[in-house]
Amino acid sequence: MYQVKQLLDAIAFPFYSATGKRPWAPGYFTAKKKCIEGAVQRELLSSDAALPSGYGFRLDERVVEYPWVLSRIPVDPGLKV
Repeated sequence: MYQVKQLLDAIAFPFYSATGKRPWAPGYFTAKKKCIEGAVQRELLSSDAALPSGYGFRLDERVVEYPWVLSRIPVDPGLKV
């Protein structure tokens, strides 16, 4: 069931972007996931630098929290979390 919801939300993503990016509208969860994945891949929050202007606009606080927490985990191949 969860995979069906993810698929439907991904299909709705272009409409979410085109209709003003209203929070919790169809496509919202895909937008949030893409934002978080992009921040983690770019190591956006790995430094103490300010976030880019408009980062996470109309998305919930998780787009900042998850990458921030991940950036604080020490890089150690033997570390288990």
